[in-house]
Amino acid sequence: MVTIGSGGMGLVLRAYDALLEREVAIKLPLMDPRTHPEVRRRFLREAQALAGLSHPAIVRVYDVREIEPVYYTMELVNGRTLQELMVERGRFEVSEALRLLSPIAAALSACHGGGLVHRDVKPTAEALRLPRRTLQDRLMRQGIRLRERRPQ
Repeated sequence: MVTIGSGGMGLVLRAYDALLEREVAIKLPLMDPRTHPEVRRRFLREAQALAGLSHPAIVRVYDVREIEPVYYTMELVNGRTLQELMVERGRFEVSEALRLLSPIAAALSACHGGGLVHRDVKPTAEALRLPRRTLQDRLMRQGIRLRERRPQ
């Protein structure tokens, strides 16, 4: 397994699912859920909420493991981060920037529609992957939490 990203709550690894014969991403909580029960609860809630989302620009959750070690597996999207693409190509024309960012905005809108908020959207985040062939963006499931409802 190789580390491909980390966020405020978890570590994401590239792995191989031998049973299904495919590469996957595995997310593990950064803090030990055995000594931090709230981390375990939030981590599993995140996985459940994200598994309920269906959008072409959002990676799919494949499986959740509730016993130690707690983790969930999800679709692996190979590619470059937005930051890597910016370093490689320099400034983007407005039309190119819109083409690259539109799927990200659509994915965020789907998250918000599902009552979720992504808290780690930035060009350097492993959360934004740009596959080399299609450049279709996918939001990884790190930094996402249930949006708090404000009293009306």
